Amino acid sequence: MKVKLFKLGAAASALAVLLLSGCATQTATTDSASEPEPASEPAPTRTSEFSDSGYGPAYTTFERDGILYVKGSTAYPTGILSSSSLLLEKVVPQEVMVGAPYRVEYTLRNLTDVTLGDVVLEDVVGGNFNLSDSAPAADAMDGNTATWLLGDMPPGATRNVILRASSPEEGFAEICSRVTFVPVHCEQIRVVRADLELVLDLMPQGILCDPIPSTITVRNTGSSRLTDVTISESLPSGLTTLDGLSTISIPVGTLDPGQSESFDVDLKAARTGSFEVSPEATSAQGVRAQDMDTTMLAAPELVISCDSPAERFIGRPVNVCLQVENSGDAPSNMTVVSMAVPAGASFQGATGGGTLVGNEVVWNVGSLAPGGNLELCATFTGSIPSMLTFTSTAEGDCADPVSSTCRTELTGIPAILLEVIDLEDPIEVGANQTYQIVVTNQGTAPATNVQVVATLEDEQRYVSSSGSSSASASGQRITMRPVAAIAPGDKAVWEVVVEALAAGDIRFSVEIESDQIQRPVRETEATNQY
Repeated sequence: MKVKLFKLGAAASALAVLLLSGCATQTATTDSASEPEPASEPAPTRTSEFSDSGYGPAYTTFERDGILYVKGSTAYPTGILSSSSLLLEKVVPQEVMVGAPYRVEYTLRNLTDVTLGDVVLEDVVGGNFNLSDSAPAADAMDGNTATWLLGDMPPGATRNVILRASSPEEGFAEICSRVTFVPVHCEQIRVVRADLELVLDLMPQGILCDPIPSTITVRNTGSSRLTDVTISESLPSGLTTLDGLSTISIPVGTLDPGQSESFDVDLKAARTGSFEVSPEATSAQGVRAQDMDTTMLAAPELVISCDSPAERFIGRPVNVCLQVENSGDAPSNMTVVSMAVPAGASFQGATGGGTLVGNEVVWNVGSLAPGGNLELCATFTGSIPSMLTFTSTAEGDCADPVSSTCRTELTGIPAILLEVIDLEDPIEVGANQTYQIVVTNQGTAPATNVQVVATLEDEQRYVSSSGSSSASASGQRITMRPVAAIAPGDKAVWEVVVEALAAGDIRFSVEIESDQIQRPVRETEATNQY
């Protein structure tokens, strides 16, 4: 396309006035329906340009395909380009032939960085202007007013409207246009979501005396920055932190979107059973998150019992057996059973690997499973009568120590030796004979309530007695007062003096009784009296 600029003649000057007022007037010089011929005047120069210093419409003329056109421009709303929002440019032919078709071109430009809303272009046409169609089609026609609802124009957008028309009469065709719009000032406000996630990872089961590890993870799962994030928990009864606190309080601080923080918290329990832990996380934005997990705690529980004979003789073996059982619901590891060696007893040996350590018999059992039990025995001897007390203890890792006691009375065996001798034999009638009675405890237990009775034959008569206790005579029977006790190895001695009354083969008879003797012990001494 070749564009030429021309000086405006008188008719063009009149057209420029109409463009400046928003209207275009065309003149016709022939009845022909063909396009007008170019003006015969010398080539004009551009007579007006739109500039920031101008106010209101501006126009130029140019030639396109041999036809002169006038372009008018108006900046809305101020008429000044730098302070306006929308520029309307309208191009019309300078003159047309009567009845010949021609075009009117509109270009609307958004001069701003914001959207212009509800843009409306209206054309008010006078006489001698017949509108045949437009692109786009008018949204409304009301009398001589055509309306285009162009909607919103984004920043820098352009809208084009082309009218096709003809003018049936010679004279002028008037087209007045106006533009309305709503300046739309938009600001983007970011809409974010505050959301929080908390995950508790708690050891599902453990041993009572061991720490219970847990990890609490808090995560910002929203798109908003969260501040003053705090984790808190009131622990269930029987569960505390390692330092004895019944509550958890962790200041997390600020979490950016997607950020997470993890915290390790070790707990301890005062009893076995199930514990439910449910920490909660909160933030200054009012969001909350909670999680729950459960741990089950078990513990070993040892039971011990002791069995020993109620009574044993000195020197005889004393077998003491222990029954050890784990009645809990967790293994008892590093289990140790011990039995103190009582005073007066000597260790002889043990089953189950028991060994003497100091003054104790010790069994290193190791691990005893829940429900497991075992028998451990030890053998002792004693040298003196006494009550042997066997105290045993069982303990293990995480198992409370338990004890048991059993007793065995260690008794001796009384063994009484009765000896009776005459100091002279034979003896002459009329002389005195002395008999010596010796009671010796050869056993290992005291002989108590020892009673000695001597019996004379008729050929003898009691004279006197002396010794460990006094004596009394009744006829031929001599009774020594009972001796309360004769210790093992000790003796009781009496001497009985009798007179020989007649010759004969005499038997001096002695009988002894004590608490430990079921049947009396008898002894006689033969004496020849002449």
